[in-house]
Amino acid sequence: MSYVDFTLKAVVDCKPSIEKKLQEIGANFMAEDFQHDFYFQVPNGKLKYRKSTIRSLITHYERTKIGDIEKTRVHRYDLNPSKREIDLLFETSELIGEIKKTRKIYQLQNSTIHLDLPVTGGVFLEIETKGFDGSKSENELQVEAKQVFQLIGILPDQLVETGYF
Repeated sequence: MSYVDFTLKAVVDCKPSIEKKLQEIGANFMAEDFQHDFYFQVPNGKLKYRKSTIRSLITHYERTKIGDIEKTRVHRYDLNPSKREIDLLFETSELIGEIKKTRKIYQLQNSTIHLDLPVTGGVFLEIETKGFDGSKSENELQVEAKQVFQLIGILPDQLVETGYF
């Protein structure tokens, strides 16, 4: 299966107004998840174990900046890893940080929209526009991600690079 993902992230001021705007543009609320992310030292990209109320995963990915958007390349994506796989990760990799957050998940066409509330404070909005079947070009996916941000009213100065870790 072919998979392409383009990501934009922003710091936002007010959670209620963003949620209202998401409803206005027709984004469907999918779920609320509590996530505890553990990040490990790797020579390239990010290696993360996510323990969450929806599902757990181990993933190793890199994001490459293309203008003001990031393209994701996934090296590993293991959903619901076994206890042994998790233990092995902690035994063989250096833990470099962790984040706990509540994530509200919305869907609009090819875009998954995450409204993240880290326990340390702040409100972050992430858009992942995904192409699975090659029906849209990479350029079309990038345009869609930027259009969703525009619909929500995100300004260029609100963008952040590669997340909050």
